[in-house]
Amino acid sequence: MKGLPHLLLSIALIIVGGVLLVIGLVQGQGPGALLGAGLAMVAGVASLLLQRGVIGQRSGLVIGITLCVLALGLAYFNYRNTRSAAVPLRMDQRTLSQLRSSGSTYA
Repeated sequence: MKGLPHLLLSIALIIVGGVLLVIGLVQGQGPGALLGAGLAMVAGVASLLLQRGVIGQRSGLVIGITLCVLALGLAYFNYRNTRSAAVPLRMDQRTLSQLRSSGSTYA
């Protein structure tokens, strides 16, 4: 129990990643969400194994760099998907004048 505070982040990553993975599977989330949850869980397991001395520092570094590259790839994938969905909406003159007359801050 002496090293429990040092293991809290690892344990939290494993629990949160696992819960998000299960929820994502149940709700039918896309591959990006499932991969993100899985990456969090794997990062927690890797950090726990590294802190316990099961894997060496070099192996931990390789696993950490691999997870970092995967996370960056996932972030780029998410950026590309959300950027294409955020196309500005075109308004015709009648809609624009109605918004202005209603006092909306969007016009």
